[in-house]
Amino acid sequence: IHRRTVVFLSRLHPKKNLELLFDAWSIVQRRLPDTELLIAGDGDPAYVRLLRTYASHLGSSVTFLGHVEGFKKQEVFHRSDLFVLPSQHENFGIAVIEALAAGIPVVVTPEVQLSTFVLRHSLGVVTQASAVTLADSIQRALGDDELSSRCREQGAALVARHFSLESVGESLDLMYRYAIAHSPV
Repeated sequence: IHRRTVVFLSRLHPKKNLELLFDAWSIVQRRLPDTELLIAGDGDPAYVRLLRTYASHLGSSVTFLGHVEGFKKQEVFHRSDLFVLPSQHENFGIAVIEALAAGIPVVVTPEVQLSTFVLRHSLGVVTQASAVTLADSIQRALGDDELSSRCREQGAALVARHFSLESVGESLDLMYRYAIAHSPV
């Protein structure tokens, strides 16, 4: 039997809202006991200890992986069914792009800058920051086979189209040309 896997991959910091994720995870676990949550990332050791203590009641359904990069990061994405980032503030969210490029649907809060991209291209769920709505969103995304297929089939191409070096370079070039042409004299 396939154990569904949700991954959080980011720096471990209070603004990432991991306590909320753990509160939501206790609800997810009651509804979907065959799921696991991977926490990939590192942060201030005192805060990481606090998070481990906070999540200890969730038992073996939560695994702290520490910092992952390179092949290990790709391996984590490969074994995951869903990426979650319930951040209170995220200027961009490179891990969201990495998850989508790996073909994984995402659940994010509106405070994650890429939430509009996620909505525009139907690549996941944008949810409010409450334990119940986050749990509902995780459960809904895990059960949405169409969403999973769409992300597997289109995620990498959409990321390449909108966030490749060439794409971003063209956008910056247009922006600078516009600024130069319309500069106040």
